[in-house]
Amino acid sequence: MELLVKTDGGLAAAPTHASEQVLEHVQSTDDLVFDLVFDQGDAAQMLRIAFALNSIAELEG
Repeated sequence: MELLVKTDGGLAAAPTHASEQVLEHVQSTDDLVFDLVFDQGDAAQMLRIAFALNSIAELEG
């Protein structure tokens, strides 16, 4: 995840049961209005957000 932030290549997201270090990283890099820490078993929420952001980027591009 840290490489993606350095290269501006993605979003950091993690489930609530991730390690404290991972959760701190996700929360410190969250520039969006979304909470990119999701409940266990709800990874589909992050996929929907990624799809929506990708669709918006294609419209702008």
